[in-house]
Amino acid sequence: MNTRFPFSAFPSGWFRVAYSDELPLGGVKPLHYFGKDLVLFRTEYGETQVFDAHCPHLGAHLGYGGRVNGNTIQCPFHGWCFNRQGQCVQIPYSNKVPPKAKIQSFPVCEVNGLIMVYYHSQSEAPSWQMPEFPEWNPQDWTPFLRKSWKIRTHPQEMAENAMDTAHMLHLHGQSFRAIEKAEFDIKGTILVHRLHPKYRLSIFRELGIDAGGLVEISCYGLGIQVSYAQVKAAVEFHTLTLFLLTPIDGEFVDVHILVSTKNKFNKAITYILRSKSMAEISHNLQQDIPIWENKIYRSQPLLSEADRAIMQYRRWAQQFYSHVPIKSQEYLAV
Repeated sequence: MNTRFPFSAFPSGWFRVAYSDELPLGGVKPLHYFGKDLVLFRTEYGETQVFDAHCPHLGAHLGYGGRVNGNTIQCPFHGWCFNRQGQCVQIPYSNKVPPKAKIQSFPVCEVNGLIMVYYHSQSEAPSWQMPEFPEWNPQDWTPFLRKSWKIRTHPQEMAENAMDTAHMLHLHGQSFRAIEKAEFDIKGTILVHRLHPKYRLSIFRELGIDAGGLVEISCYGLGIQVSYAQVKAAVEFHTLTLFLLTPIDGEFVDVHILVSTKNKFNKAITYILRSKSMAEISHNLQQDIPIWENKIYRSQPLLSEADRAIMQYRRWAQQFYSHVPIKSQEYLAV
């Protein structure tokens, strides 16, 4: 278990566990997230569901050999069938089903091509719903390019980077020349950070062209960040980047980055822009990884006035934990 952080390794909220195109009708997929063995399946009617993986009978893992029958999943060991609520509804060799024969189920939503699970340490129902991303639609944007990493850190630490404009200039100076303006907006479980950067993106750096624009980063809880970027230079283009952060166990986070570009040019140019954008973002992430994996978490950090967004972000993040040991007013600023 990770002892680097004073808060739970598993915050509450919506987290990606699979892509929609990974799970056909009747598909079954074993998972391991939130320190638990899980099973994901799609019924023959198209609905998705996530259960605790192990059958309450004798503990078989439903993700290995389990089969979908209609809207139920059948255990590979003795054939017990469980409906979408996790209740056992049939035992092939018995006319009586024990009332306690039930598997824990988790709330699931499928939106934006993602299959997401709502996790809560006390198994409470979702207090908010995951919206569709208003910026993206398949007619105007390219398909998402995907990359993934397994990183020893915490979702809160990763998302905090988007608020830390000083590190963008120091650590990622090859991409950012200046941050001219930053704005912060909080609406319940959604946090929005707007930046007006001056870029040194490689695609323009090679041509000696300066670029500016706007970046709007929306955090939907601690598991999903959507970054909409408008880049203005000799040409103007738009990118949409998804940062999907799902805790695996007490040590590691499953990190997926998805990049799409708006269809403003011919297909070849648009796809080059998408590839270049992914390369730039991936390079920056690789610079962050050794920091995340080796830093400690300062509950009472010594912050400068320019770090105000970090303080606001940490206060906002407290709502995703059942127990918060450090109160926001204890943070120090100089």
